[in-house]
Amino acid sequence: MLAIPREPVVLEVWRGLRPCAPDGMPLIGRARGRGDVWLATGHQMIGLTSALGTARLLGDLMEGKTPAIDPGPFRADRY
Repeated sequence: MLAIPREPVVLEVWRGLRPCAPDGMPLIGRARGRGDVWLATGHQMIGLTSALGTARLLGDLMEGKTPAIDPGPFRADRY
C-alpha cells in the first residue's frame, strides 16, 4: 500500500550572500601571496552564464597561455 507522505518539517533555514568583490567584478586567477591557489569566484548571480568564459580564462592562465579574454579586470590579486 502506498502511503501519502506527511508535510516536510523545516529544521533550519539558511540564506547566503551573493559572492561579490567590492568592485562587482569576479576574481579569476592566482590568489595574492599564494601561488598555489587559483580563484574563480565572485560572479554574483551570473555564475552559470559566465562559467564557460571563466573556465577558458582560468585554464589559459593556469597553462601559461596568452588568454583569449583580457584578464586585467578580473585579476584575483587586485585586492
